[in-house]
Amino acid sequence: MARTPKKKGPFRDDRISQPATPPPPAVRQPEPIKEAPVVEAPVVETVEVARVFETILNIPMPMPVPIPTPMPVQIPMPMPVQMPMPIQMPKEVFVGNLTNDMTKLRAEIDSARSQRNALMASARKEAATRHESVNEMMSSFRQSRLDAFQQAQAERGKFLKGLRNAVSKLQRDLSADLAGAGRIFRGA
Repeated sequence: MARTPKKKGPFRDDRISQPATPPPPAVRQPEPIKEAPVVEAPVVETVEVARVFETILNIPMPMPVPIPTPMPVQIPMPMPVQMPMPIQMPKEVFVGNLTNDMTKLRAEIDSARSQRNALMASARKEAATRHESVNEMMSSFRQSRLDAFQQAQAERGKFLKGLRNAVSKLQRDLSADLAGAGRIFRGA
């Protein structure tokens, strides 16, 4: 088997298989942190600072006011709750009241339902009349637009007819003038 020679140039086989990588950057060692020298500041009382501001800026500085500490608040403890004793009623009276209450509730439900049905019926009736009035209004709009269109079309037709007549009259007059000028030019 014959060996094929390697290609020379930028597309050699060894360059394709081994991409060139840049050398790793040099790593710098961090410098040790130097401690700042400690400078002791002179102690100045607030009274002296206030006097300095007053003399330099001619602005009276307020004196520091102590902040009051909040007073402790005592929360009263709740009293124990006692359950009320159930009321002892005779069974006949309780059942009779329940029956009367249920009868009243049923009557109220029936009256509310009938009122809702009446309201819905009136809303349907109003919607139908509104629908009819909208249809009438739309038909009147259509009719008025049709009338306006027909009137505008008639006016445009009348204008164009008058324009045609005026143009044809001008053409007749121009041809008569040209015929007269031709007769004069020819000497007839």
